[in-house]
Amino acid sequence: MFILVVFSVSALKVQGAEIYFGANNKELGLNEKLEIGVFLDTKGQSINAIEGEILFPSDLLDFKGIINGGSVVSLWVKNPYLSSDGKVSFSGVTPGGVNTPKAYLFSLLFSAKKTGKATLSTDNEKILLNDGTGSKTSVTKAPLILNISEKKSEAPEFVPLYDNNPPDLFQLQVAKDENLFSGKWFLVFNTQDKESGVSYYEILEKPQLNSIFSLPFLTKEQWVKGESPYLLKDQTLRSVILVKAFDRAGNTTIASLTAQNKVRWYESFWLFGIIIITPIIAVVIFVLRKISWKN
Repeated sequence: MFILVVFSVSALKVQGAEIYFGANNKELGLNEKLEIGVFLDTKGQSINAIEGEILFPSDLLDFKGIINGGSVVSLWVKNPYLSSDGKVSFSGVTPGGVNTPKAYLFSLLFSAKKTGKATLSTDNEKILLNDGTGSKTSVTKAPLILNISEKKSEAPEFVPLYDNNPPDLFQLQVAKDENLFSGKWFLVFNTQDKESGVSYYEILEKPQLNSIFSLPFLTKEQWVKGESPYLLKDQTLRSVILVKAFDRAGNTTIASLTAQNKVRWYESFWLFGIIIITPIIAVVIFVLRKISWKN
């Protein structure tokens, strides 16, 4: 199985922040699975934003995926993703700043597919201070070298340890920024799972209960996978928003946010009911009167 990150490599004692890697084992056999953590040492500084690239030899390591549950980055401008062969790109913000020698950013999942020395390194790093002006700080590189031998390994795909606890409770926030999504409304959220880690999120935007669109035959609820920040489909902010966080063991936690604006008067369920029911009542009264006149 993928090996959980439990240690970090030593950092050079110089000023400037450092992006470094953590792995349980640097000696691998063919087909062996490995989880490599990406960390930030702020070197006593308060860091507000970070971006960069992780480079790895794709001829030696088979990329399996990315995990970012529990990251100190609460707002990803660009979630960590495989931007090209052998390169993972990322960019995120830590509102309020973070100051710690071991700030967890995310993890990379690999499988060893060829013997040799596999070096992971960083490139195009940019780290900004939480000093009110977003000043850049210098960055120290700390590559990680993995030795892959002929030793065969038939370890299965990653299966988390026993985890019966759901992700932590979390809150949702609607925001707007001219630099994101062309100034449209988006949703920000983040949570942690201290045991197996957050796997993914699903988002649901549904009509308010007093809206005619809440009727089952008019609207079908559909959860969609998404990441923070998430561009809202309903830019009128008249929908109730639910976000479901899944950990790697399948446990879930749901956060909700009430609609920011009220339903338009002509979309009101009660008005719709009056429009439908009133003619029916009128017809019934008419029929009853007609019967009464005949008698």
